Amino acid sequence: RIAVSPWPLFNHDVRHTARNKANQGPTAGAGSDQKVKQEDSVTLNGSASVDPDYGIPLFKWTQSDGTTVALSDSTAVNPSFKAPDSTGSLTFMLTVTDNSGAQSTDTCIVEVTEKDDDGGCFISTVIPR
Repeated sequence: RIAVSPWPLFNHDVRHTARNKANQGPTAGAGSDQKVKQEDSVTLNGSASVDPDYGIPLFKWTQSDGTTVALSDSTAVNPSFKAPDSTGSLTFMLTVTDNSGAQSTDTCIVEVTEKDDDGGCFISTVIPR
């Protein structure tokens, strides 16, 4: 004998659909422009760069204008360099790339001004009378 249930039987077909979210590209943040003295130690600041979904695994700094300087590490978030002994503007471009290959760029300008006079050497001459 088969028991009769007051509830109907249903075959539930549950389907889970995964949706791939569209990549939101990164935003490069090369930091504020800076004003420094000749031969000062300078640090560029890419820490304002953001990527809302995947993070930023690749930073690339390039110098596009001014007296050429040597960056400590062109792929670092915050590379440093020694300002040249000449005055003028140095322009740096930061390119950030997220895990999906999307890129963004930003620039910053470092204005190199004259170093303060140290006073130098002072020689006093006494003339006897």
